[in-house]
Amino acid sequence: PIVSGMELKRSYRLTLLTTTLVLFLSTCVLFFEYRDLRMRTAAYRASLLSEHKNQISEVYRPYTPISQYSADIVFKPRLQNSPDYRLVVVSLSAGAYYKRRSAVRSTWYKQINSWNLRHKTKLMHYFVCFTPQRTAVNDDLLIEAQQYQDIIIFAERDNYSSLPVQTISALDFVHSYFRTDFVLKTDDDSLVNVDGVMRKLENSERDMFIGRNYEHRTPSSDGQKAWVRKYHPDQEKLEFPAFAPGAGYIIGSSILPNILQQTNLVELTDAEDVYMGEVVGQLDINITPAPGIFPVWQDFCNRAALRSPHWLIIHWLDPERMVRFWERLSSPSGQGGCHKKDLARAQRQAKQGTLSRN
Repeated sequence: PIVSGMELKRSYRLTLLTTTLVLFLSTCVLFFEYRDLRMRTAAYRASLLSEHKNQISEVYRPYTPISQYSADIVFKPRLQNSPDYRLVVVSLSAGAYYKRRSAVRSTWYKQINSWNLRHKTKLMHYFVCFTPQRTAVNDDLLIEAQQYQDIIIFAERDNYSSLPVQTISALDFVHSYFRTDFVLKTDDDSLVNVDGVMRKLENSERDMFIGRNYEHRTPSSDGQKAWVRKYHPDQEKLEFPAFAPGAGYIIGSSILPNILQQTNLVELTDAEDVYMGEVVGQLDINITPAPGIFPVWQDFCNRAALRSPHWLIIHWLDPERMVRFWERLSSPSGQGGCHKKDLARAQRQAKQGTLSRN
């Protein structure tokens, strides 16, 4: 049959009207679903914040820190009834570094859970964050802490100069709430070989301070580096005391109280690792060398002899590179080592005499 032009126009208009009506109704449905999602999300956030406020007396439960520099606790995760551990790991972090914490949880943190399932000796890990004031806790950080129960939040300004206080606070918290043989201090941009660390501790005593031993290092006046300690020009030729870089070091529980007590007698400085070196040096504690700790990932890539499975800690990794390193180093095929593009970058920076996180 022949369809007239009038019928075609009528059919076109009807189709257009139907399509417009469907789009309108779909938009309305999406709008109300989105609004409902936002309302439920807001209610969830409010319930978490309310729960935090209702537990304020428990959160701020007073404890007696050894060091005068220890900051006040803003948020404390739920602790198990029997806090006896072989090793407690504390990773210094900052509120804005969610991606770094996520990378840790998706990589070597799984090795801690696996170890706890396979062994009687238990391990524990916490991130340690600072917030400027008790009343200024970032909502997102607090919700993350409530969700994962692996973040300790202290009330203190958050910048590079506060790292010594952050470290002291973390160690004081572990000493106050846990019975553990060792404490590993590291950073949220460090990749940790948990099995390798535990093998290292098999023949270690609880009076040991274990780390990469740096000796005869001098202050730098390069203002482009965040970790520089600022000295008067006349002091440029002075040497740092022997210290273990902040990428990671292990403290035995029997010397931990002495270290915390000694911090009361040592003036704070900007560089956390050098500061701890000064503290343990005054106590005549020698640093037990651990060559498998790499303060920069480029050092790991350029030293093939110390690669898997002998590495312990690799530092200065952005989240993407941490995942990439972990996939290779934990691979059953044993391919290990650096990805070819990371190796090429490390070799190029070594030739140029420069270092960059990226």
